[in-house]
Amino acid sequence: MYLIPLVLFLVVAQSGCTIDPGSGASAASPSGQQLIRLMRRSINQVPSAHVVISAHEKSRIIGWQPARLVESGTADLSRREKIVNQSQITRVTFHLLGDTTVMTSSVKYILVGHRMAQKIVFSLTAVFRRGKSSHTRDAAPWTCLTVGAQTVNQAVSLLKFERLPSHLRHATSLGASVVRQAPVWLVRVRLPRGSVVFSIAQSGYALLREAVTTHGEPRDTYTAIYDFSRFGEPVKATLPKACRHERPPLPHHTLLAGRG
Repeated sequence: MYLIPLVLFLVVAQSGCTIDPGSGASAASPSGQQLIRLMRRSINQVPSAHVVISAHEKSRIIGWQPARLVESGTADLSRREKIVNQSQITRVTFHLLGDTTVMTSSVKYILVGHRMAQKIVFSLTAVFRRGKSSHTRDAAPWTCLTVGAQTVNQAVSLLKFERLPSHLRHATSLGASVVRQAPVWLVRVRLPRGSVVFSIAQSGYALLREAVTTHGEPRDTYTAIYDFSRFGEPVKATLPKACRHERPPLPHHTLLAGRG
């Protein structure tokens, strides 16, 4: 089972450009490969964006007992201002010998310029079969870092959300649909253990939604939906006081965008 230490990121490239998903429909659907190329080109023109994630995972862990992961989060990102403002909650519930355990982690992540701040709060709740329960909570202090240009570029890159194979051979067009009242083209790409369906605006080819389904061991299933919106809107974030003093930059700090 995968626990997802998500730090979510989006791309911005061109100042003063706002992508409008539009409401018109094209006469004929381009091929899947063409749509993926147009989508990636559009991604590299997005100055800022907002993302909402909702994820679920069913798996079996200790003693082959069922476990369920539920994850939700939001992020606002801008490459123009070099800002990321992200929050995420991950909750894992599993049952063992009649007892129920719930593990919850809450992550707050802020990037302003080359300064990065992250705070994690972890809690554990156990409900025992005899009716007793226990609860523990651990709130770590803010972690503060000064990061280099490579890390900043990764943090604000929408490409971090793409669940595309390194060698894209097949992209299947599934025809037209509607996402948030905007006409879109649907494109399915096969993954080694699942698939991803992209909802691409018919006007402007902006990525409006990404739906991922992957399979692990028997009866292990992970699904996630990413919704993208607010293209080109201003993004604001304020570092906590503890993280406003400059420190020497790290040579490189890898930031995760979710499960690959």
